[in-house]
Amino acid sequence: MNKKIRQLLQKINSEKILSKKFYPVWFFTNEKIDKFLSRLPGKENIKKIFGIGGAGDFAFTALSVFENLDEINVCDIRKTANITIDLKIALFEKLTFEEILELFLDLKPVNKKQIYERVKEKISPASKNLFDFIINNCKENNFLLCLKKSGLWYKDSFWQAKHRTTYLPYLTSRTEYQSLKKKLKNINIYDGDFYDNLKLSQNIYYDLIYTSNILDSKFYCKQVDLYLKTIKEKLNKNGILFITTQGPKKMLNLIEEYGFRLFCKELHRFNALASLLGHYSFSFLSFKK
Repeated sequence: MNKKIRQLLQKINSEKILSKKFYPVWFFTNEKIDKFLSRLPGKENIKKIFGIGGAGDFAFTALSVFENLDEINVCDIRKTANITIDLKIALFEKLTFEEILELFLDLKPVNKKQIYERVKEKISPASKNLFDFIINNCKENNFLLCLKKSGLWYKDSFWQAKHRTTYLPYLTSRTEYQSLKKKLKNINIYDGDFYDNLKLSQNIYYDLIYTSNILDSKFYCKQVDLYLKTIKEKLNKNGILFITTQGPKKMLNLIEEYGFRLFCKELHRFNALASLLGHYSFSFLSFKK
């Protein structure tokens, strides 16, 4: 993790997280974006990305899909999301493919202290403070069960690991996983608001900027006009704005008003049965300047 960014992960107040003053987040993604990204024309030219952090799976998926990607900066206003990314980077660095599958698929109980001892020196002080508390106060010995019982992640946010081919391309094979491990150093974690962090990167322009539902929400995006103008300013000449949304029609009209042109889309309607099974109906839109 890049320690030289201006808004360090260490600034996160772990005590507030432990007192549940922040919303839970997803441990794995609930968006099936890898196949859409794989079909993007010109994806071999994408070398620098800025995006929302979420559960961090966008960062890992991007490293898997974009072979020439040499930098991906992610941020999130939700503090638990940044700490999740930090932990997963440490786990991926230290654990083998077989160990990761045993852990995330819960194939057998994985001792919490043994796993934590292997990764705790790789995570930030803020993350360590938080996970020290979780490990020391959980009565369970199973590492994954301790995470689930902490309440810091949505209860159903771990099951996507069982659907690796749909959600997690970097865990579909040992080869994909080994490739990911070599690229983890390319992930930089920022803390705080998407707009504020995007503006920090002066004289830096991106080949792709990713927003995951934040343009749909006034909580995450208080000034849509400011966000979109800044995104357009920070994209390279042929840069791509990639959006995940549950309101594609509204979003299409909004983005095109700012001079973006639709580049590629994949639309999904709400499906009640699928939602009950934990599959969410997100649509994917990509635009060029």
